[in-house]
Amino acid sequence: MKDIKKILNIEALESKLVFANTPTYLYKNFQRDNSVIKISSMLTFSKLKKYFDELIQLDKKELDDLVLIYAILIALTHKPHKEVKDFFEDLDSINLKWASDIKEIYYSKIKVTNSASYELGYKSGLTSQANCTNSSEDFLIVNN
Repeated sequence: MKDIKKILNIEALESKLVFANTPTYLYKNFQRDNSVIKISSMLTFSKLKKYFDELIQLDKKELDDLVLIYAILIALTHKPHKEVKDFFEDLDSINLKWASDIKEIYYSKIKVTNSASYELGYKSGLTSQANCTNSSEDFLIVNN
C-alpha cells in the first residue's frame, strides 16, 4: 500500500473530499486528478482491488483511508470497462456513502460501442450500420 501513498497527492485529494458536497463533485475532481490517473495506469486492476478491499474492511476509517478508498474507486473508472465491470456491478453491496452514486455516474459516462454491418436486401446497394452504446441505440443507413 505504500506504493499508492507515494503516488497519490493525498493532501490535494483530502481537500477535495472534505469540500465535496455531492458525489458528482467528488467523481469529477478525483477523476481529473493526475495522481489518480497515474495510479490507474501504473497499478493493475487486481492490485487496486486488493487495496480497495483491504481499506473497505477497516473497522474505523480515518480521513486518509477514505481518500485512498475514493481515489482507488475513481482510478478504476479509468480502466477498460470489461476489466472492471464485475467490480462496479457489486459496488452496491459495499458500505461506503457514495458508492452507489459513483457507480451510477460511472455507468452514465462509459461508452461501450459495438458495430455491425449487413446488407439490406438483394442487390439493394445499401448497407446498414448499427452503433450501440450503453445508453441508446442509433442506426445509420449508408449508401455504398
